[in-house]
Amino acid sequence: HINSEKYAQLGFCKLNKTGIPCNPIHWFQFADDAAVISSQENENQILLNRFTVWCQWDNMIIHVDKCSSFGIKKRSSTSIQYQHKLFVNNQLIPRIDLGESFRYLGRCFDFNMSEERHKSEL
Repeated sequence: HINSEKYAQLGFCKLNKTGIPCNPIHWFQFADDAAVISSQENENQILLNRFTVWCQWDNMIIHVDKCSSFGIKKRSSTSIQYQHKLFVNNQLIPRIDLGESFRYLGRCFDFNMSEERHKSEL
C-alpha cells in the first residue's frame, strides 16, 4: 500500500534555515526513463544519489552508458552550456558535448532549445 512506511521514506524536501523550501529540485520519471533537474549543480548530485538508492531499493539497475548529462548555467547575465561532472555508483555520467543535443522521450534538446536536429531527422 502506498501509505506504508516502506514508501513513506521515498523522496525529500530541502528547506533553508528558516524552513522555506530552497531552489526547485525535480526528478521526472516516465516508465524506465528519468531526468534530474535543479538550479544548483550540487543538488543534482544529491538527487542522483537518492535516485540511485531508490533504484537499489527497487532492484533496478542504472545503465550509466545509457545516461547523459547536460548542463546550463548563468555566467554574468547570460546562460552558457557547460559540462559538469555527475556520478552514479561512482561512474561518471557521459556528458553531452558543447553545442550538441540529447534525446529524452524521443525529443531532441539542445542549448538553444531549437528543433533543428529533430526536423532534420524527419
